[in-house]
Amino acid sequence: MFLLLVGTLNVYSQHVVTGKVIDEQGPLIGASVTVKDAAVPTGTVTDAEGKYSIKVPNSKTILVYSYIGYVDKAEAVGKRTVVNVTLEEDSKMLDDVVVIGYGTQAKSHLTGSISKLEGEKLINAPVSDVTTALQGAMTGLTVSNETSEVGVTPSIRVRGTGSISADSEPLVIIDGFPVSGGLSSINAADVKSIEILKDDNGNAAGAILLNMETGEVSIAKAKTVVICTGGAGRLHYQDFPTSNHYGATADGLVLAYRAGAVLRDADSIQYHPTGVAYPAQMRGALVTEKVRSIGAMLVNVNGDAFMNPLECRDVTASSIIRECRRGNGVKTPLGDAIWLDSPMIDMIHGDGYLEKKLPGMLRMYQKMGIDMRKEPILIYPTLHYQNGGVDVNSDSMTTTVNNLYVAGEAAGGVHGRNRLMGNSLLDVIVFGRNAGQYAAARAKEISMPGKLNFNHVKVFDKEIKDAGVVYKELSPKLLPNYNNIKTL
Repeated sequence: MFLLLVGTLNVYSQHVVTGKVIDEQGPLIGASVTVKDAAVPTGTVTDAEGKYSIKVPNSKTILVYSYIGYVDKAEAVGKRTVVNVTLEEDSKMLDDVVVIGYGTQAKSHLTGSISKLEGEKLINAPVSDVTTALQGAMTGLTVSNETSEVGVTPSIRVRGTGSISADSEPLVIIDGFPVSGGLSSINAADVKSIEILKDDNGNAAGAILLNMETGEVSIAKAKTVVICTGGAGRLHYQDFPTSNHYGATADGLVLAYRAGAVLRDADSIQYHPTGVAYPAQMRGALVTEKVRSIGAMLVNVNGDAFMNPLECRDVTASSIIRECRRGNGVKTPLGDAIWLDSPMIDMIHGDGYLEKKLPGMLRMYQKMGIDMRKEPILIYPTLHYQNGGVDVNSDSMTTTVNNLYVAGEAAGGVHGRNRLMGNSLLDVIVFGRNAGQYAAARAKEISMPGKLNFNHVKVFDKEIKDAGVVYKELSPKLLPNYNNIKTL
């Protein structure tokens, strides 16, 4: 009887509070209403009319009303069932410092706003998955079940329907890595922090920066932007190997094109004629032209030297590919290849000459159990340089998007459709300096930009859908995916 009475009193003390959240201009859509110091995150968000409804545990409950860009307001509920609140803009917000991912940054450097829910609160939530635990816990975040079917992942909306992931679902990044397929499969105890990034209007927007080492995610505002992301070899056009760094996935071209920049000669890629074809651990690595310049010949499976080894890159690469397609290539577990007769070097110049001129390459092969002084090495063309890129003016600014500069391999026009060997470093030094100087001078002439948006992504997304193109994977890629793929 005593236990029954306590239970009855507990139920009686709970009641529903409704109300409206506004500012001086009208209702605030998506404002957060949460129970202060609740053991389990309890909250809701306002609807299109600024209205809300929330169940509070007792009359001592304090509700906290918050909205990005406004001063939080706390209200003691007492015996009230209706609580209307007016929020005031936070005039000091730009001078504050906020936590972003795993670091800090001044709010004056942000284009948007951040909501954060700590993992400890997720662990205490009496739910089975992370998605459900997020309901009512953040400003502008709506989590709902669109069907009564058991096991179906709830939908997540961040005050809007557009998304940089090409559908209505938000981009979720946990510890620096994008998560696909929703959050329902993730153990809440494994999540340290989740940040939802929004612009100052509460919509998913802004220039998102991701620190791949620390997992720090932030949004930056700048007067000018310089793209210097490198090439595209890690896309492995036509399944060719590549000498490029792991970040060479054409991200600069993707970002610039979606922003409205024009691309030129994007189909023109330079193949280095002599990339390592075997063993697999070295596939795609460069075998410098110096090997051929000091005496090594290109030899097919029949032992024939089928071309002049000192031809320029495009002629040499195409000749090697043609020779293999004629059936004269050397068969390897990774495909056809051609012999590069490196023992010829010491035969021509005397013992020790190869080691003196190519000590690094000699050691590279020796680690794989191959002595290139005594046995020839297997080579095949490898994706090496992106000749084309973003169309830029003489000041390195894009021809169609103001204040967007491009330098290095991501810029088009410097080399035309066929780059000469040896001048990529010259390109970076000259035009990298060029872009930096002009971007800095431009920044001194203009004011800090105002509110940012992602309208260009929405326009791009609509064009893609109108063209009937179906996304197969997200872009920019940042890093290639080599799961169960032989191409390196």
